[in-house]
Amino acid sequence: MFYRETEKLATGEIKSAVYKINLQRQRVVVARQKVQGLRSRLYELEKTRDVNDVSIFEISNLRGRLYEGESNLITQMVSLKLAEVSLRKSQGMLALECGFEPKLCNEGGCKEARCCKSEIQMSKSETNSKSKSRMF
Repeated sequence: MFYRETEKLATGEIKSAVYKINLQRQRVVVARQKVQGLRSRLYELEKTRDVNDVSIFEISNLRGRLYEGESNLITQMVSLKLAEVSLRKSQGMLALECGFEPKLCNEGGCKEARCCKSEIQMSKSETNSKSKSRMF
């Protein structure tokens, strides 16, 4: 019973992360299209500035909107990366990507079984200290 509930919870978390990624991808596409549109409009205004007698204030206003659009695009791209990290975390892949692979001594996780030796040495030293304290 507990296993099924945990499995459903994990599956739901993964599905939620996938939906967030798809939503963020759509937001990135919209923001990118907006920036491209503003850039092309700014290019056209600057190109025909002298011919059409375009005001410098209009160009400055469009540049400001372009900067806001670029800022929004960056924000959406960062949100997409965070959503992707959330998915990897939900799948349990984030730790593996960061280089964390827990291994036991008998699986070749430590060289020359140092961790086992240190535990053995520690238990021997504890035994020796207890026997010495009993002598006095």
